[in-house]
Amino acid sequence: MRYIDFHTHILPEMDDGAKSVGESLEMLKAAHLSGAQTVLLTPHFLTREPVPDFCARRNSKYALLKKAMEEDGGTFPTLLCGAEVPLYGGLSENNDLEKLCIEGTDLLLLELPFPAWNKWHIQEVYNIIAKQNVTPVMAHIERYLNKPKEIEKLDQFVSVGAKFQMNAPSFLTFSGKRIIKVLAREGLICAIGSDCHNLTSRPADISHAMSLMTKHLGGSFLREIFEKSKQLLNLS
Repeated sequence: MRYIDFHTHILPEMDDGAKSVGESLEMLKAAHLSGAQTVLLTPHFLTREPVPDFCARRNSKYALLKKAMEEDGGTFPTLLCGAEVPLYGGLSENNDLEKLCIEGTDLLLLELPFPAWNKWHIQEVYNIIAKQNVTPVMAHIERYLNKPKEIEKLDQFVSVGAKFQMNAPSFLTFSGKRIIKVLAREGLICAIGSDCHNLTSRPADISHAMSLMTKHLGGSFLREIFEKSKQLLNLS
């Protein structure tokens, strides 16, 4: 099953993800074998670092990774750079936000704080869209929902134009499966991610989770997500 991994920590030495170029290569190979056609590189952006500095550091690590991929000669997914950006009060005033968007798009992978349902969260997301012309994609949205009935809370984000990404490994847990089933039924998921950080505890290979989703949600679910993700990323 082909898919687009919308959320990874594969870039080496950027955050708590891959610790070396070698580990990054192995993670990309695992993603390819799992069926990933495109992988988004979304290291954590920390607010204490100026956006231009973060982008320069990210681009440097990306260049190292691309060089290693060429030298390796293996088959790898297509890569797109981005960032995972934490939501905080005043984020919408940052005029460099577009530099953190997924390469070639206006999509910003946005991580909510806990708890995720304060009024200012909704207002800030609205302001990001209105002031910066950026479309937030809420990362691992299933994490913020304890019960299926809480999904109605997402209506406020939907109403202002936000999109939602889910972590495939969450489907391997009882609570995650319950939440994702409802999210799928409501058609709220536009992207999936591995949220991979390493080769062991948080790997890039999500084939088992994908198989279970196909079993419980039907093969059309993942195909639809693949098409939605391609449209968001302007991929043919």
